[in-house]
Amino acid sequence: MTTTGFIFWGAILLVGLYFLIVYLGNKSTEKDTLLVEQMRSNFENKIKEYLSSQNFVSTRQFILYPLPEHIKAMKGYFYKPFAILADETNKKFAFVDESHNYSILNFSEIKSVDIKNNMIDITKSETSKQNSLGRAVVGGAIAGGTGAVVGALTAKEITNSQTESKYSNSTITIITKDLDKPILRYQFGIYDLIEGEKWISTMNLLIEKK
Repeated sequence: MTTTGFIFWGAILLVGLYFLIVYLGNKSTEKDTLLVEQMRSNFENKIKEYLSSQNFVSTRQFILYPLPEHIKAMKGYFYKPFAILADETNKKFAFVDESHNYSILNFSEIKSVDIKNNMIDITKSETSKQNSLGRAVVGGAIAGGTGAVVGALTAKEITNSQTESKYSNSTITIITKDLDKPILRYQFGIYDLIEGEKWISTMNLLIEKK
């Protein structure tokens, strides 16, 4: 086979591999999408089924849905699923954890609702040698090339550190009048921050209207 033939068939092979990778990638994405939708649906339907048996009619809700483990690892999002729902007609809240443990409380049984955005300090350090060029020049003038090397090596090291605060996660804390569960806490991350903050405002408004 000629060189031109090798190049031609090599190009055909590469194009074929490219389309195969794209095809497999799309299949994997479709499979993940279906799995996520199924997990969301199962979690939500189980909640609705239980609350319906308690004559709880959800008018507002904030739900952190479960995710497949490999997607959690890929996104670095390892928070446990939960749900907080409001029944504005009967003036009740429902709180659900990842194991489907339920607490249904009247608006009047909530003492306070708060959200805290937790930050972490990240410190970056950079080390440099102070005036190493000048010491090398002086050392070279005194003892030649060897002196230049020694002068540079013995230069004083300076470490500059800079600390930056970055968002880590958020914690919702609910203080109740229920002796069995006086404190409820739920955590979530950056992907749900806006919805979480809106929900806390909504809860406080509902409690005030009670």
